[in-house]
Amino acid sequence: KTKERLSDDFICHTNVDFNDIKYYTGLGLTNRIGKQYPRMTSLSHGLEHFKFPKGYGVPMKGNDLLYVTTQALNHNLPKVNMLIKHEVTIEYQKSLPLKPLMSRTAFVMLPYNVNDPYKDSGDSGADMCIPVETKNHSYDDGKGNMMSGHWVILPGKKTFRSRVTQQLQLTDSLRLHAAAIHVHPFATSISLYDKSTNTTIFTSLIKNHLGKTGLADVAQFNSEQGVWLYKFHEYEIILETNNTTSEKQDMMGSMFLFFYDKELDEKLQNKK
Repeated sequence: KTKERLSDDFICHTNVDFNDIKYYTGLGLTNRIGKQYPRMTSLSHGLEHFKFPKGYGVPMKGNDLLYVTTQALNHNLPKVNMLIKHEVTIEYQKSLPLKPLMSRTAFVMLPYNVNDPYKDSGDSGADMCIPVETKNHSYDDGKGNMMSGHWVILPGKKTFRSRVTQQLQLTDSLRLHAAAIHVHPFATSISLYDKSTNTTIFTSLIKNHLGKTGLADVAQFNSEQGVWLYKFHEYEIILETNNTTSEKQDMMGSMFLFFYDKELDEKLQNKK
């Protein structure tokens, strides 16, 4: 009501989704329909602004739609009653020769004990986790094991490693140019790692607030030159956390990865 600009600490998610049936049909790429959740990207606390490298963008037709969903967040005010609106700006350029990008999502998934998921053993171990809940962020790994993408971290420092090769769906070598990161407070860094060559593709360093809960800055990855990822390599996400409180906290670690889309580029060039 006051139109006062509030702190970015109230920003939780800004999800940007698209209709993959309409989008890929219009571009003549129907073989891509239903291959992954149609989320183009997500901005969140600590990463409220995101840009593609110069000369790159996501092509869309004029009658395509983006679906933007915002979520509010409050970590620090014990008593609050506010009506919050998010102002979201999406930049576009009309009919310029931009190199097209495609989006792939990869995120940390950790196994949990399906028979007793919330059992607190004091240390959930290197592989097992305690899920926050077992409905919205639970996944079957195809071998009957349940995995959680939203789990609990105990006080202290912890390193989580999650294989993401299958999520990347690399049917050929692809050149990575940008990545938007989503993590929760008490994350300190997140990396995309090539296990086949034992090299780090990129690392996003994360700054937490001092004296209160929240993320001051989450670094994005952005490269005009790009970095190659290869079909037959194994990849994982490495997430470092430091829970500086005496209580359990919840955690997620996701990457919205943008690759140069050679197939789409050729289609767009042929239509000119």
